[in-house]
This record gives sequence, structure tokens and C-alpha cells, in this order.
Amino acid sequence: MAKVDQIKELLELRILRGDYALTPFPSEVRLSEEVGASRTTVRLATLSLIEKGLLHREISGRLSVAREPSDIRPLHIGLLLPSLHSTVIQWEQAAEIVIRSNGGHVRTVTFFHWDDPVLLDAIESFDGIFLVPPAEPMPVDLAAKLRAARTRLAILADYSALGLHGLGLAQPGAIPSLLDHLADLGHKRVAAFNTQPLVTVIEQRMDQWSLWLAERGFTGERVNEPEPSYGYPLERAYTVAKDRLTRGVGFGGTAVFCVTMPAALGLMRAMYEEGLQVGRDISICCAFDEGIARFLCPPLTSVQMAPPEPLLRMAVEWMAGGEWEGPLFRRSPVGEIFAGDSTGAAPSEPAPHHVGDAPATNEQPPRVKARKPMARVSARKQQSELLQSS
Repeated sequence: MAKVDQIKELLELRILRGDYALTPFPSEVRLSEEVGASRTTVRLATLSLIEKGLLHREISGRLSVAREPSDIRPLHIGLLLPSLHSTVIQWEQAAEIVIRSNGGHVRTVTFFHWDDPVLLDAIESFDGIFLVPPAEPMPVDLAAKLRAARTRLAILADYSALGLHGLGLAQPGAIPSLLDHLADLGHKRVAAFNTQPLVTVIEQRMDQWSLWLAERGFTGERVNEPEPSYGYPLERAYTVAKDRLTRGVGFGGTAVFCVTMPAALGLMRAMYEEGLQVGRDISICCAFDEGIARFLCPPLTSVQMAPPEPLLRMAVEWMAGGEWEGPLFRRSPVGEIFAGDSTGAAPSEPAPHHVGDAPATNEQPPRVKARKPMARVSARKQQSELLQSS
């Protein structure tokens, strides 16, 4: 194959994959150095791509990738995530499947805060954007810029009050049904446990728990220990739960409603190390299964989340020029309750080890030997490895 054809194929593949979505197309001099060819050969290759409609020569003489998608260039969809965000896998895999099935390509971009220049650069560089928001409130001026942007953007949370389109998998209305399952098992003291930053969806779940307690006439302790926005909620949950169990404070009830999956995983690990059995000594349920609840040991009682693909597919078609269906914020259907072994009948005489207000006694329930504490790794290292593996 001639050198000019090799260069043309290389550049065309990069353009189709969206490799130049966030970076300027390189100059002829830089390309010549990279591919080891003369500027004349590189110019012949780029002229061919201009004729195909993949490149465009600016008034300044610089080359840029054609802005609009066409029969030749597929959609380029960006997935914007707060740096080291804990929900990256939940959306990333589904977005990859849906966008590729529509003939497009997806690129993941991380940003650190709402004012990060990377965010606005990305908004201007892709044909469509899915954005996982950070915990901090969105600035009003940024919301105005996003509404006016050429690129169609769907936030993976409810920002309809700011006039922005959004998608959501979690249904707060499913929480009472999950808690009713605990009531059916005889639990009347149900704690709530959270270590995520207090964004809207977390507050909604906590409110649902509070209302359910009031309606039932039950009691329960609110254990709310939110991690900073870019912290590691799973390690935070483990640390908080381990401390409370070790000190004998417990969670003030026979069951714990974990607001997120990290809270449930951290509590389960801490119980394991303390020789407590999930489902017997303390029952645990989680707001939403995040696709893994049935694979845990023991399987974790939770609300099953609906597959994200239908919502993502609708949004991708909208980004390609179609119509947005329904209200600004589209939510998936309410999922069914998965009853796992993590919830069992409420014990008639709760052990003081896990109920903070139980009467003291010299008799201790039979327990297995406490396990070795979990090895500690920095939150940033753990999440970096997670992102690399995905």
C-alpha cells in the first residue's frame, strides 16, 4: 500500500473514532514528523479526506474535523463524568453498547468541578453529551450555557428545574415497598445508612425512609456520614460501620436500610469482620441493586434497577436529530423487589452488639471468630484502578 494511502487510512480511522474531538487536528508539519513522510505526501492524504467531507480547511489555513455528522462520519457522543465518580461503570457500559449499536462512537471525559474548562470544551466538541453531574449545585450561568449549546445534552440526573434534559434509573417511589418487606419480617426499628454526598436523589431516599417510619409508627436511627464529593463512599461506609460495631453502638435497630450500594457493601464487610451474620444478626437492604445485588454473598435485598438501554437509546436518537419523548426528565419504570438472604426475621431479643439501646447482659450470642480487618488502600488509588479496569 502506498504511503499516502496508509496515512489517509490512519487519519480517517482516528476521525471516525472521535480521536480529535477534544484536540485540534495536527498541522502538516506535526503529521509529517509523526508518520515519517514528507509534507507533500501528508497534504495529498489530507486533501483526499477534505474531498470525502471528513476534514475542513479553515480561513486561517488550518485543518479541522468536519463539525456535522454525515453518512461518512458517525455521531460522536461524549460521556462526561466527575473525576473518579462512583457511578462510572453503571452508565459507561450501557452507553457504549447503545451508541455503538447506532453506528456511533463514545468517548469518556473526566472533569473535576462545574467550572472545569474541560467540561465546556467537551460540550462544544461532540454531537451529543451524556453528563453525570458532581454533587455540587450547578451554577445558574452554566445552566444557561448548556441550554444554549449547539450540542444536545442529557444529564444523568434530574435538572429539569433548570430547563435541561435528563435521564434517571432510580425510582424513589420504590423505597416504601422495599421497607414494607422488612416490616413483613417483623422489623420495627430500621436504621438508614448513607455515606454518599447529599445530592437530590440521596435526600429523596432518606425522605422516603423517614415518611415510611412515621406512617408505620416505627423508629430508626439516621446514620448519615457523607463522604466529600470526590471521596470514596465504600471505604467511608466500612470505616463508619466498623467503628460503630466495634464500640457496641450498632445502628439502633434490627435492620438497616442502606441508601446506596457502597453503604451496603461497607456494612456487610464490617459485619463479616466482627463475626456477625447478615440476615440473622442484622438484616440489610439496599435502595437499588445496581446490577450486582443477586451476586453478593449473601444476596442483597434491594430494588432491581431497570436496564438503562431503552432510555439511552431514546436519548441517542434525539442527539442524532430526533424528538425528545415526554417530559424533560425521563425516569425508568419502577423495579421489582429482589428478596435476598440479607434480610431475615427480626430477632426477638436483639444482641446489644448491634442495637445501641438494648439492655446489657452477661450472656453473649454465639458468634464466629472475628476476621482480619480489610487492608487499607487510598481512595484515589482504588478508584483509579477501577477506572483503568473499566
